[in-house]
Amino acid sequence: MEPLEIRRRPSPPQLRIVAKRVVVLVVGVGLLAAGAVALLAGQARGAQGTDAVFLVAVGGFVGGVGARGTLRAWPILRRPVVVRLDAEGVQVLGGAIERPTWSRLAWHDVEAVVVAPVVLDEAWIPETGATTVLRFVPRADELVRGPAPDVYTRVKSTTFGITPVAATMAMVQGATSAFRIPLILDWVRRHRPDVPVHDQREPAGEPGA
Repeated sequence: MEPLEIRRRPSPPQLRIVAKRVVVLVVGVGLLAAGAVALLAGQARGAQGTDAVFLVAVGGFVGGVGARGTLRAWPILRRPVVVRLDAEGVQVLGGAIERPTWSRLAWHDVEAVVVAPVVLDEAWIPETGATTVLRFVPRADELVRGPAPDVYTRVKSTTFGITPVAATMAMVQGATSAFRIPLILDWVRRHRPDVPVHDQREPAGEPGA
């Protein structure tokens, strides 16, 4: 049985965040370099010297802000595995991007795989509030192995009306992640026919791969 591993794809808003921070870094480095070149060349005297020092100071500050922002946003570009299905069970990646955590559930402890359409606030899905939730429903919370649910997972549990532990095995699927759904459902139907699959979407509303 070949495992199924699906990696994260950065969303357009996340890519824009990274791009903006890189632009700030480039502008800062450009200002710093212009001022430093003028000073080192000995061409900046009097008011020009003051302007060059000002450029170095501003460039250093802006570049520092851009560098810190870029380093903090850089994990967005990584493509870690976010869900893995294998002979043993299912693993779902959760937590913050900077501090990811794994939750695990053995197949004999999965009550069902549920796919359902939901409408969320745009704070969840910037492109559109309409999205899909894919859940690996545990037979009991104590069967889920992993760390305690974080703040994001607790908000997710309140939104979906499920327990925080059950929410660790639920994934919100937006524009850049809906491709996962047919891959997961196909794998489960082929390799784990004993696990019920409940696809509650309208046929016309199924996301494409």
